[in-house]
Amino acid sequence: GLMDVGTGGHLNINTDLLVNGGALTNSGAINSASTATLTLNGNGTLGGSGSTTLPRLSLAGPALTTTLGGPVTVTGKLTNPSTHVLDVNDSGSFTLTVSSDFANSGSFVAESGDVVFSGTSTLTGQTTFYDLTDVTPGTTLTFPAGSTQTVTNTLQFTGSSGNLIKLRSS
Repeated sequence: GLMDVGTGGHLNINTDLLVNGGALTNSGAINSASTATLTLNGNGTLGGSGSTTLPRLSLAGPALTTTLGGPVTVTGKLTNPSTHVLDVNDSGSFTLTVSSDFANSGSFVAESGDVVFSGTSTLTGQTTFYDLTDVTPGTTLTFPAGSTQTVTNTLQFTGSSGNLIKLRSS
């Protein structure tokens, strides 16, 4: 299935939402309550030319791919399970902003996109990023002990005097 928010349209996600078929395209605006979870189950595109701000995001479906269609902000936890692929999209190389935990046990295809952490976050799994950014003073990024996180292009952490960005291992 496909859920499409057209130009000038607005979708408020106030409770958990499951999209079977895995596509949620957006040329309008998507906002959400912080307690809701959007689950995309299947192959499909997420986002588009509109503003896409999601609550918690859970990807589902064995051997399936979710491809970004535009910049996406996730204000809660992002979960990519072991059998799923999250692709930043080689034609757009979009920014994925995560304000909470990044649970990646699947495949993350960074292309030439940027992953921005804008809040205290715990990362699980092993991930290769193209650009990895955190410019929010006072945040803590916790990486799993014994795992490898790779950045192939730019690593940027910018805190402020007395309000540094902290890196930890779990």
